[in-house]
Amino acid sequence: MYLGEEACSGAAAVGGYQQSDPAPVGPTPVRLPCNSVSSTKYYCMPETRSLVDNWQIFGNAWCGTCRKYDRTVFGDACDRCHPDTLRTRGVAHQCGECLRDTRLLEDGTRCPRCHPFADYGIDRYALKPWCGRCDPGSRYESIGGRPERCRRCHRLGNKPLQWPAGDIPSGFTEQFLACDWLCFISPTLRRVGPDRLRAQLRKWFEADYTPKDVEYALDHSPSGGWHESSTLTPRDEPRVIENWVSRRLRAWLDDDEVPLPPLSAQIHAKRETALRQQETLRAEFDRRQSAAADALESPYAAQARTAARIAATLGKRAHADATRRELQHRQNTLNHENAQRDAAAAMLNTFNREPPTTDRSHSG
Repeated sequence: MYLGEEACSGAAAVGGYQQSDPAPVGPTPVRLPCNSVSSTKYYCMPETRSLVDNWQIFGNAWCGTCRKYDRTVFGDACDRCHPDTLRTRGVAHQCGECLRDTRLLEDGTRCPRCHPFADYGIDRYALKPWCGRCDPGSRYESIGGRPERCRRCHRLGNKPLQWPAGDIPSGFTEQFLACDWLCFISPTLRRVGPDRLRAQLRKWFEADYTPKDVEYALDHSPSGGWHESSTLTPRDEPRVIENWVSRRLRAWLDDDEVPLPPLSAQIHAKRETALRQQETLRAEFDRRQSAAADALESPYAAQARTAARIAATLGKRAHADATRRELQHRQNTLNHENAQRDAAAAMLNTFNREPPTTDRSHSG
């Protein structure tokens, strides 16, 4: 499972935590090359380009009585530190010294005892000093002949741990990754930060909302239109942005303050309904086809064939009569034309045989 960016070039992994090692108190990354992930024990962190122990990805400290890297006891999920059992009981594994919702200390830093990303960087999107290797104005550098954000000093140079936008996050760690991705793509939400945003969106994530569903709910109402409330800018205060998010998402609550089905669930439900309707129509068609009698065995088949033969015979007779009348009409027309031609020829012959007459009364 690779959660970072592109792997660097380095040697194979050596060292690191083992099954018999005690559970660390805080996030203790192992400084190894990021392409040295040869086992499911380790995961790559893009900020430090190092490998962290699997217990951080679970989001809960190891209880010390189960298998450390899969949190199981003889194949069953541990009821003390496995995330699934903790979500089932509704109890978050929290140290009690920090805020329960955000796991932040009083000074605003992440708790090193129970926060899975304590060393991830609380203000990773702040303006960083120029590294001296990229363009000082745009903070872009040429990598492979094309401009790329500088990973050393650009505030968006290092992408966050990538959580699939179409998957439902469950548990503190997955919800934090989803909110971190929302902060990366939204300059407005970036002012709030993934910690406070996760505490605000936890109710919707537990209602099977994906990051894409949250993004859609912040822009659209349940009816499909755009929200009529005012928009924000990245310069607004974090408290103002939190209130704006609450107002936008309040439209997606029913009368019992329960989130409405998300857009992805609605699309999935409509698809399932269409498939069920098609299956019902297909079954009804098959039933009618099986219940219908065979045309060859029907009692009316003989009558239908007899009527078809009679109709065919009558049609042939009518066609023959029409053909005969047409030929007779053509023959009569030719005979009439020949008779007229013979009469005209006879008249011409008569005129040619008679001598011309002379008038002798005026001669002498």
